[in-house]
Amino acid sequence: MITVFIEYKIDPEKREEYLHAMQSIPLEIERLGGRDYRHYEGIEQPNLFVETCEVDSLAAYEQLK
Repeated sequence: MITVFIEYKIDPEKREEYLHAMQSIPLEIERLGGRDYRHYEGIEQPNLFVETCEVDSLAAYEQLK
């Protein structure tokens, strides 16, 4: 099992656009073989977001990229 960890710093002016776009991500991650998707925002670092999920192989990870 591989844990995928992605971090984003979002432009405050594009925050709502980003949050709207992220609504479809959990289903897309699952479709590509990922599971246990999580999406977080730093409390002390507004607009810093982290996504995590699990995949079974490097091939599945490559698809998520």
